[in-house]
Amino acid sequence: GDNDKATFGASDDLQIYHDGSHSYISDTGQGDLRISGSSLVDIKCGDDVMFRAIEGGATQLRYDGSLSLSTTSTGIDVTGSVVADGLTVDGIASVSAANPRLRLFESDTTDLNTQIENNQGTFSVQTLNDAVSSASKRFSIAHSTGDISFYEDTGTTAKMVWDASAESLR
Repeated sequence: GDNDKATFGASDDLQIYHDGSHSYISDTGQGDLRISGSSLVDIKCGDDVMFRAIEGGATQLRYDGSLSLSTTSTGIDVTGSVVADGLTVDGIASVSAANPRLRLFESDTTDLNTQIENNQGTFSVQTLNDAVSSASKRFSIAHSTGDISFYEDTGTTAKMVWDASAESLR
């Protein structure tokens, strides 16, 4: 019945019970609670596997039945976006896309964020509004020519350009 406990161990260290609303597996003793299987262990909610541990060391976290995070022999693989309150990279950080961007948002000013972008062979630094709907170019380098451009306040017209082939500033 409800609140009946199956207990194990000399001091009832392991307890399995239901309180009428929830079910519990409780280890109240000195050691660890260890769950094992011969090739994999699944933790489910309803019909969905939420966590899977696979023989050999791989683990998986799932959201609504879809794989979100998995551990591998070289680190982790994430499907979807990562939201974090910090990031430390020891080694090479790589961003890869047709138009890779890095956005730096300030929390103490309005509409004065920075976007670093590589688009169609041009590296640029832009001022970005908080809504991410408007970017004003401030500085760019054309990879193919080495030309460097500095833009006026609206970010549409280059006002100072280093012409690498002519070795001149205009």
